[in-house]
Amino acid sequence: GGMGDTRPPCGPFEATALKLESFQFEEEESKLHFEMRAARSARTQLTTMLVSSALITLVGLLLGAIASTITVTEIEIWSFKSGKVDDAMWRCDGADETDETKSCDDGPYVGAAYATYIGQNCGLVLAAALLCYWAPRAAASGLPQVKAYLNGVRVPGILRFSTLVAKGIGITFIVATGLPMGREGPMVHIGAIVGALVTRVRVGPLKHMAELRLPSTQRIWVGMGSAAGVAAAFNAPLGGILYAFEEVTSYWNANLTWRAFMCVVIATLVVNSAIDAYTDSEGGVLLANGFVLGVGEVDSVNYTAEEFCWLALLGVIGGAVGALYTAIVLRMGVLRQRFLGKRPRAKVVEAVIFAFCGLSAF
Repeated sequence: GGMGDTRPPCGPFEATALKLESFQFEEEESKLHFEMRAARSARTQLTTMLVSSALITLVGLLLGAIASTITVTEIEIWSFKSGKVDDAMWRCDGADETDETKSCDDGPYVGAAYATYIGQNCGLVLAAALLCYWAPRAAASGLPQVKAYLNGVRVPGILRFSTLVAKGIGITFIVATGLPMGREGPMVHIGAIVGALVTRVRVGPLKHMAELRLPSTQRIWVGMGSAAGVAAAFNAPLGGILYAFEEVTSYWNANLTWRAFMCVVIATLVVNSAIDAYTDSEGGVLLANGFVLGVGEVDSVNYTAEEFCWLALLGVIGGAVGALYTAIVLRMGVLRQRFLGKRPRAKVVEAVIFAFCGLSAF
């Protein structure tokens, strides 16, 4: 009793791990559990299969609707901002640019256009940062947290509805600013949240289907949602499954394969149909061209043998610059954790400052 604590001191990672719990993904193997499963009637099994199919369809529809809503909203915000910047740059009176009767002041008014551009985009970044202040788990891509969950670590708050709302609205605002950020990573997190929330609803027959809410079953639904999120973001059904298989999940079985395939197909069809309807495309259900915000169609280019040498050199330089960028990002991450780790309000200010600097450089 007189001896002191001889345990070795905990480092920052060990101290964080002690605050987390783990899931029991292994299924029950008790005699009572086997008897309960064997006593299930054919009607119960059929109901479970039909309900699971309906939930898979619902997850695909919701993710397709969320992805298409984010894309369309980004375009509308981008168009609105561009119009306001043009109005500030060229102060004209009239119905539209083709109106010959309208009068324009001497321009361009670069200062007014710059202030409009910076004010709009910094306002969007501030709104996204405040959403992360409200739901901290919505910050960043969410991929490390989803991977941790699928490996059995219980990370509080990553699958809440508030995280879904903050994530969806925040990534819409950020992409609409034109900053070098995309919705692909966050869509994995959004898909995981949708897959978890849909199966946790206790309505109708779902009230008595406790097996849907078991950790081992939730792992399958979260993995399926992650695959559908990737598919909806990249417009690539098979790519979503392969990405989830290779990068996200640590457990895969035949049941997850068929569920993920059905879900990604539905999500992709919904996204394509919505974008086709929005753009008045005549290409049918599948999009013929890529869809990138602020980038028009690019004609194909034929390269000569000599040009491939310069392309190879460019690739080498790009790899070296990428390695340097990664080293800087890792070092900055350590510094941010040291100075801003427990100061969420300072992180909001930091986001606005860096957005101002980045947007000014653009």
